[in-house]
Amino acid sequence: MRSFWFDESASILDYLKYFLKRKGIKIGIYSTITLNKTFLSPYFKKYKKIMASTRLRVNDFIFQCLNNKEINARFYNPFIKYDILLFQKVFSEKPAQIASKYKKKERKVILDLNVNYFEKNSKNILKQQTRDIQLFINYVDLIITTTDYLRDYIIKNKIFSNVETIPEIISNQFFTIKKKHTKKEKINFLYVGYAIKAKELELIKNEIEKVNKIYDVNLILICERKPEVNIKIRKKFVKYDQSRLHYDMIKGDIFLNPRDLSNPYNLGHSFTKIGYPMSIGIPVLASPVPSYLKSPVILCKNNSDWFNKIERLINDYELRNDLSKKGIEYCKQNFSTKVIIDKYIEIFKRILRS
Repeated sequence: MRSFWFDESASILDYLKYFLKRKGIKIGIYSTITLNKTFLSPYFKKYKKIMASTRLRVNDFIFQCLNNKEINARFYNPFIKYDILLFQKVFSEKPAQIASKYKKKERKVILDLNVNYFEKNSKNILKQQTRDIQLFINYVDLIITTTDYLRDYIIKNKIFSNVETIPEIISNQFFTIKKKHTKKEKINFLYVGYAIKAKELELIKNEIEKVNKIYDVNLILICERKPEVNIKIRKKFVKYDQSRLHYDMIKGDIFLNPRDLSNPYNLGHSFTKIGYPMSIGIPVLASPVPSYLKSPVILCKNNSDWFNKIERLINDYELRNDLSKKGIEYCKQNFSTKVIIDKYIEIFKRILRS
């Protein structure tokens, strides 16, 4: 069976036949690509161009459910009745109307969030978004978040009581290769993510440049386009390609992920940003984002901390290998496909019993 969310040549009739003959809990997923176009748009939207959060929480999730007998998850289609309708990060007027109809028919509605749209003090959140989501949750039975921080924020502020955390899947492709660290002359720093967010590397600009003067390092930037990063260091840009991301990342030695945590928006970030490099054995240096705290990441609290810990990792390849092993194991135990899909199944069954 061809993958409808990757192959634009699959017909809608093929999709409907395949969906209707499948058993299991029927899950319809309504996301930004549904909202911006029509319900047909998932079949004509190129996988590589989809927003990362939608790819992770919708396309990749559906793909992983292909051969699962307990979940029948598909893109939302208005002509199909679902047991559960899941809205991924959409809560404006149109999806609210659909959610309201499902609620009236006593079917279950879930809102999936990876961003804290309830935070009123963040420059990244529009006032209209906060107003819309407050109205939308009136039709919701459950909110699923990507981090415990976001879950706890919603519950503690008495916004909504029924909230669960399900992290993003780190797919099996990332566990097929493993970084072997050796003593080498040149170290490659690594950054992976949106080009606009690569600017946050400038938070440790002085530390990177200081290290570079001593050790003559490189910086590999894997982004959707060439980023503008004002740091004096030898840079190499690699075009982001999800299908070969694990191969491109393996060339890195140390992953750098500084964040401005004075911005509340950054506190809710998921683990995936550091999970990808960690899952193939690349040690990670990062700011203390809440979702990172229990993992084998090296946390850096201030600028001198960044310099000292970068220098230590450069000089100690055995430490890098130790962190490599711990990182891979941590990712397998907490974010591998089976672990995450089992969480979904358990939650879907529970909400249908309620």
